[in-house]
Amino acid sequence: MMSQSSGVAPPLQGIQVVDFSHTLPGPYCTQLLADLGARVVKIERPGGGDYLRSLMPAVFAHYNRGKKSVSLDLKDPDDRGRALELIEKADVVVEGFRPGVMARFGLDAATIRQERPDIIYCSISGWGQEGELRDAPGHDLNYLGAAGALHDPVSSSVGAQPTLLVADLASGSLAAIAITGAIIGRQRTGVGATIDLSMADIALTWAAASHVSGVLNPRSGSESSPAHGIFLTKDGQSVTLGAIEDHFWHRFVDIADEPRLRDSRFETHQDRNVAYDELRDLIQEVIGTRTADDWISAAEANNVPIFIVSTFADAIDARHFLDRGIVRRSGDSITSAFPALWDGTLLSAGDEAPELDEHAQTAFSQEEVAG
Repeated sequence: MMSQSSGVAPPLQGIQVVDFSHTLPGPYCTQLLADLGARVVKIERPGGGDYLRSLMPAVFAHYNRGKKSVSLDLKDPDDRGRALELIEKADVVVEGFRPGVMARFGLDAATIRQERPDIIYCSISGWGQEGELRDAPGHDLNYLGAAGALHDPVSSSVGAQPTLLVADLASGSLAAIAITGAIIGRQRTGVGATIDLSMADIALTWAAASHVSGVLNPRSGSESSPAHGIFLTKDGQSVTLGAIEDHFWHRFVDIADEPRLRDSRFETHQDRNVAYDELRDLIQEVIGTRTADDWISAAEANNVPIFIVSTFADAIDARHFLDRGIVRRSGDSITSAFPALWDGTLLSAGDEAPELDEHAQTAFSQEEVAG
């Protein structure tokens, strides 16, 4: 397993973040910042705290490691004053309410940055701070659907529901990138930034990446090639084949040893796409003649991208991921580090999420902030 970050100075060490977000997008953003060394004070509603504490406790624990928790009722003037006290010491504010909510509390970007033009204020919302849908409710699936990311352009039908919360996690990732970029920009100019990040916008840009090629290409993205997909083996297991490029395709044909795959109509990527449906069916027929172990063994020996579709439980116990150490078991829970090695080491804010209001006093301590 890769070593922990004890010998590496985290790049965001000394950066103070006040996090008013909840559920997944904002907390994932601030978890990335915390793993990179930022001190994150999480503001939670009294009584129940972040909704994920009760809805999905394990998910809450996973995305709130190493943060400080302070419970504040933003409708209460005294608690708003305490929130402002934290913001006065902060470099970054993150919030995840619908547009207008923070303004009602006098904690919106315009108000805060009037007093603190150097602060970086990031709002993560479903539809963005402007636009006709800005006040509409929504969740990950709604944003993906509205952005065209769930529509299959080949069959003109609705595709399968993703197993990952793509819009939520993408927005958290992009928010962390935007905030880090703003920190770098502030070092140069002394001026902060107001960041308006929409989950639907990100879903739209990701959908666009699957379709832009001068004209709409219905075979781009996950179905960019008939030899790029999930196929069933003889023993009923699923394997992924990624033979998009010609050299990978020809190596696959060699280990498949099926004369029909050597048809000249399948010679190039463009040729294979012309015969997409026919070839997809043929590949499935061929892969279905051998077991998963047979295919994996042949693929490893011949540098062909074929891999088992693992369960998550199998994945985290696989030797490769154990050696990387990014995601690991900690007792009965799953914990993770920042998903990239930094000078060969792991960066992590820790394995434990805070109890609700655990840092009601220490979060305001000058000594703790300095440390």
